[in-house]
Amino acid sequence: SAQFKDDFDALARVIVETIRLRPATWSFPRKVMTEGAKVGQFELTKDATLFVSPYVLHRNPRYWSEPTRFQPDRFLKIAGFRQLSKEYSDILLPFGAGDRVCPGQWFALAEVRKIVFLLLRQFRFKNVSEDPNYDGRLLLVSDSFHVQVSAK
Repeated sequence: SAQFKDDFDALARVIVETIRLRPATWSFPRKVMTEGAKVGQFELTKDATLFVSPYVLHRNPRYWSEPTRFQPDRFLKIAGFRQLSKEYSDILLPFGAGDRVCPGQWFALAEVRKIVFLLLRQFRFKNVSEDPNYDGRLLLVSDSFHVQVSAK
């Protein structure tokens, strides 16, 4: 039905906004492949290691209005997950980028959407904790986020 498609599309926007705000990793390394490459005003040397931070990039007000605010509708114009790579390829990097992008990103996004959609149909979820405390390890995980789950 039309309502199902609208709900499914809205869930996709929620998932993308969630991974924008809470990417799985705060940074990933990349090796500079050419001499004289530049990032802004900084010249990089060949074979140097450059760390790219999706966590910082996804909160940069230069690219995102109200970057720390959860706003799934910022992705309203996206017709599907694959269009994300075209529209946001330089500023949305939850799965990495370029030649080393995660090969399973489309499968992961589709599976998350399907599983969350099925869970939301059968259960109610309520946040019963403060804002999660992230400890700054390589992966952004939290042991302070608690959810109450009840059957519908």
